[in-house]
Amino acid sequence: MSTPQPEVSTHVRHHYLPEFYLRRWAGTDGRLVRFSRPDDTLVKPKRYHPKQVGYVVRLYEMDGVPEDQRQEFERTFLSPVDSRAAEALETMERSQTAGSLNPALRSAWAHFIQSLMTRMPADIAAFKTIAREAPGAYGRQAVAEAARRHGASRAQADAVLRQMVMQGIPELPMRIVRRLISAERTHELLLSLKWTVRALAGSCESLLTGERAIRIGTPLGDFASILLPIGPRLVFGAFGSSEQMIEMAVTPDDVLARALNLRTVSACAEQVFGDSDAHLELVREHLGSCPQPSLFEGARLPSRGGSRS
Repeated sequence: MSTPQPEVSTHVRHHYLPEFYLRRWAGTDGRLVRFSRPDDTLVKPKRYHPKQVGYVVRLYEMDGVPEDQRQEFERTFLSPVDSRAAEALETMERSQTAGSLNPALRSAWAHFIQSLMTRMPADIAAFKTIAREAPGAYGRQAVAEAARRHGASRAQADAVLRQMVMQGIPELPMRIVRRLISAERTHELLLSLKWTVRALAGSCESLLTGERAIRIGTPLGDFASILLPIGPRLVFGAFGSSEQMIEMAVTPDDVLARALNLRTVSACAEQVFGDSDAHLELVREHLGSCPQPSLFEGARLPSRGGSRS
């Protein structure tokens, strides 16, 4: 969990939930509410500025390279992804529709969705562990399975494997994460889905968000469904069929809001964010009750003897 540390230098404060995204939940004082369990105690709400939360210091730092290259993943790859996505989100907010995105902004938003599948602290930690402690055939198999779950084609997964063969390269984990986020097949599948934006009435409960707020109903394809809160009363949806889009459109606002919030709260293990503390009872009851595993979780490491535990 990211502990607010305003004094930490900005260039090593790596946001897995970018500021442009969290700002949507900020009130007139510029702050949003974070629900968390300080020291594993009862869930408590506290207000923070978006830059103070949703990050881990040096999360994406690359080891084994010169000092001036250690932040390369964040600086030259992830930061541009977020900057372009911010423009796409502003466009959807103004128009209240995903149809307002031109091809460049649609592509930018797809890349941002791809990043949310892989950039969370649990994802990075799990992947670095696999890359560091599971060399050889088993480690390569684990990465291949993760790549395919992410939507990569067999050829792209094989390309990841070729990199995995290069053992002992400290910066390798972040290079492979970058490859997964940039996977062309995943990108093409996202672009092929039917996109929509749903605005919720002010009378229903506002939406929560967190590191597992993105909901991917099925593997990308004809029956894929992706839901992501993009503001307290705005939902982005991407679907493989018109029927799924219609189902979302006819779901009452209060039913949709409660379903999304319950899913977000239960999937996030440590914290969620909102625009007020009105959700305190819900968060206290359900936070982390059904945590969503990392993309790489389940790839258990072999024992020293080579067998799987």
